[in-house]
Amino acid sequence: MLSLVKREDASEKILLVMTSALSSMLVTRMLLEITNDPQLGRGPWHLAHALWGGAAMFVGGLLPLLYHGEKVRRMGAIIFGLGTGLFIDEVGKFVTKDNNYFFQPAILIIYGFFIMLFLLYRYLEKVNPRDPKTLLYQTLSQLEDVAENDLELKEKEKLIKRLQIVSSRTSGEVKFFSDHLRKLITALPVQKEASHPSFLHYAYRKLRWFSYYKIFKQKVVLYLLFVLAAANILTNFTSTYQLLLWRHDGNSLATFFEEEVVFPRFDSYMVGGKMVVEGLASVLFLMGIFWVLNKKIKRGLLFFQSGLLVNIFLVALFNFYFQQFSAVVGLSINIAILLGITRLRRDFLV
Repeated sequence: MLSLVKREDASEKILLVMTSALSSMLVTRMLLEITNDPQLGRGPWHLAHALWGGAAMFVGGLLPLLYHGEKVRRMGAIIFGLGTGLFIDEVGKFVTKDNNYFFQPAILIIYGFFIMLFLLYRYLEKVNPRDPKTLLYQTLSQLEDVAENDLELKEKEKLIKRLQIVSSRTSGEVKFFSDHLRKLITALPVQKEASHPSFLHYAYRKLRWFSYYKIFKQKVVLYLLFVLAAANILTNFTSTYQLLLWRHDGNSLATFFEEEVVFPRFDSYMVGGKMVVEGLASVLFLMGIFWVLNKKIKRGLLFFQSGLLVNIFLVALFNFYFQQFSAVVGLSINIAILLGITRLRRDFLV
């Protein structure tokens, strides 16, 4: 029976794939917009960028199979991600009879794909098995640093500690192997001294400390959250109000967003869903304001955080459908604010 063992750096590699894919897709869209959708090829030939994406995915997946080393795996993840972005960008051609690259609902598939990647990343980041088999695999993988003359003191101590755990929880051949491997690693000289931070790194750390403790943790951040929550609530209610009042020959309310109704019934469902999730986000922001005003800071921040999650995972889905890639700006702002609130909620002292 196949027994899967999670790599220690699995979440890091998924993050590389996700960011590379998102970057290549957005850059491709931007270049196509600037250059007015050029055709690569002559006559009946057209080399779609999905083809280049597939080639990059093939190369990125092949590299770790052919060569050893952490650098190769990282390079493979980046190349695979770049190819994935090029490939997923053309999903509209794969789900329509007329190969319509600009098929409006295609953005829902693209966004759903990246949401799944993000959830996989979060899952792998949280799951950290400590069973002997996993620890032994992680130790053997990290021994690549020895071959690269890149073993630092902290890494050596980490390897020894892992092997001690393996020895204490196993018996027979595995215990014999881990004991002797631990003795071998203990005798290994440290191959790379810990690097001293440069002046720029030192200045960055000081700036980060000042911006966090002298600016971020002050109560002005809470006032800023009030403004952001109020703006979000006002935007959602204004959008809903305008949608409810909009009429266009008895057809879809989606004409508020688009000059032309593409899928009347589906657009109506999307508009209804948009109003529901925007209302949910507004209620969560209102609850956040209520609890903060009642000096329940952590609880209020939790509601702010929940409202932003609704914006990111649900509201953004509908925004992308109606606004297409212009919704990236609002999504980026929500993600940035969520990261700040998560840090604030973790560190805030009530």
